[in-house]
Amino acid sequence: MKVGREEALDLFRKWETERSLLLCNLGFRLFAAKFKGRIAKLTSSELCLVSDDTHSEFVMTFRPDMDFHYQDARNTPTESHLYECGVAIFFNGNSKSPAEERDHIGFTEVKELESNS
Repeated sequence: MKVGREEALDLFRKWETERSLLLCNLGFRLFAAKFKGRIAKLTSSELCLVSDDTHSEFVMTFRPDMDFHYQDARNTPTESHLYECGVAIFFNGNSKSPAEERDHIGFTEVKELESNS
């Protein structure tokens, strides 16, 4: 479901406040990558994720040509035990292509096991 930039930022702010673990998927025509991290810094123009071991960092600038899409466990029922919800950011380089064929970055909240300590 397509959402506005402010709605996406609201979800990023929630994840930042709650220190949620995020799975970050980068899907580009030339490469793909994924890693887990938490939001270390968030402004209206920039997002920074850092892995728990602090060896990996990802910084992204929000641009006007980005489309934001919200997804929740209903979109991936076979993985609903692993993930909560997510935001996919699509780039308008070829906006006539279907979303799944466009360059994108996905952020998905990982369900963490509760520790009983």
